[in-house]
Amino acid sequence: MYTVPLDTIIFNQIKAYRGNEFQEFGDRLLSKLFPEEYIAVRAGGPLGDLKNDGYCHISRIFFHFYGSSQNNISSLKAKITADIEGCLARQQKVEKIAYVTNDANLGAIEAHIDDLRQKHRLTIDTWGPSRLVEIIRPLPIRDIGSILKMALSEEPVSITYARYTEFDKVYTRKQISRRAWIAALSGISFCLIFYYGYRPLPFLWYLVILFLLLFVFLYMKWYISLPVRTHDGATWQRGSNFYIKEDEHYKCYYKRAFCPYPNCGGTIDLDTPPERETHRFKLVGYCSSNRTIHTFSYNDQNIGYPVTLNFEPETKK
Repeated sequence: MYTVPLDTIIFNQIKAYRGNEFQEFGDRLLSKLFPEEYIAVRAGGPLGDLKNDGYCHISRIFFHFYGSSQNNISSLKAKITADIEGCLARQQKVEKIAYVTNDANLGAIEAHIDDLRQKHRLTIDTWGPSRLVEIIRPLPIRDIGSILKMALSEEPVSITYARYTEFDKVYTRKQISRRAWIAALSGISFCLIFYYGYRPLPFLWYLVILFLLLFVFLYMKWYISLPVRTHDGATWQRGSNFYIKEDEHYKCYYKRAFCPYPNCGGTIDLDTPPERETHRFKLVGYCSSNRTIHTFSYNDQNIGYPVTLNFEPETKK
């Protein structure tokens, strides 16, 4: 039985936080880690939060939370500089600053923070998502659930894909045979026309006809193999579609699982992977509530493993 590891749940939930949600998560975490001294701070009045998102008033550790992406490096570097230098100017006895983020730091950002360490001769910690998992995971399961606002257990529910109760499409044997003949004739016609050349057709029409014949063949060629699947109960797959033969009908259906992440309530539907992940997976499962965080693999036993997918587009050379 495959389960979603607790480390993965913690990591993915941290990655899902944005803006104030991430700062509220940080307040809950730090209140557990430093119950005797942590004080949460919010902006208010013309002076805002005085460059202090929360601090430990005894050990003099000041925290800054960044729950956003790092797409604009220049703006993020400017904000980090303003926050750290503003904190040093407006707060007393700053012993340490912790930069807390739910996105792994880019090299340029980490180098910039290191420059600020040297410039101000100050200890600046960086807490990214992996570091946060290391901090949270040893805590009691009840405290982890309180920090993440989830009902958690040590053994989360496994994910198992199953067929929908209703079929999406139903084809008769006659419909399948007709499509198979169209595909076969298109392929044969393409070969004959390509071999004998375009005369007496105008060259442009020759190219158009070849393109249409090739398109029809490629689009419908999979129907050719269906009539040979004559025994009832035969199943096969095409993309994210699954098929089964029952009597004289070919029925199309999808597979779905319930999302095992606590407090989610979404369903996991199979689809093609992002373009950067096609070398790893043929199909992956996406959650209807959180498509980029609650993601799973798929295997022939209808079991899904939790996976982290790269959704960045392919860079063109």
